[in-house]
Formats: sequence, structure tokens, C-alpha cells
Amino acid sequence: MRELDKIKNGLKRARRPGVRDFRLELDTDSTGDPAVLIYVIVEDAAVRDAGFRQWAREMGEAVVHAVRATGVNRWPYVRFRTVSEERELADTPHQ
Repeated sequence: MRELDKIKNGLKRARRPGVRDFRLELDTDSTGDPAVLIYVIVEDAAVRDAGFRQWAREMGEAVVHAVRATGVNRWPYVRFRTVSEERELADTPHQ
């Protein structure tokens, strides 16, 4: 099974209410080590919720744990985007 597929399968265990989707990018980090950048796509209203910071911290930990449990040798870097941010990026032409 490919690394990307293993990570996607692992993230199924990390999914929580409020997560719309995940976007993944295989890359290297600033030291040249293998990495995976994981964007957790959340509903726009979720970021305005008073408990979002705590939820995001817990979600980030769950994502890291799920990726590490797959055995894939890439460090997971977790970022959050709203649905509207993701849509805006998709609509922006790439040069």
C-alpha cells in the first residue's frame, strides 16, 4: 500500500465531528526529512466557537497519533483551514 493511502486510512480513525475533510501533501520538512502536511478542513462556524482552540489541539494530537500508528516514516505537520478558505484556494488559478 502506498504511503498516501496508509495515511488516508489512518486519518479515518482521527476524524471527529466538525471535520469536513483532510488534504494531504507529501513533502520534506526544513531539515530535509520526510514529512506530510495535513490540512484539517473544518466548517467556517467552528473557528468562531469558544472551544475551538482546545478542540484543535486535541484534533491535532489525534491526527499525529493516527499518522504515526500507520508506520509511515513521515512527520505529520497539522494545519487547519475552513471550508471557505479551501474553496478560495481551489478557485485561485495556479501560475
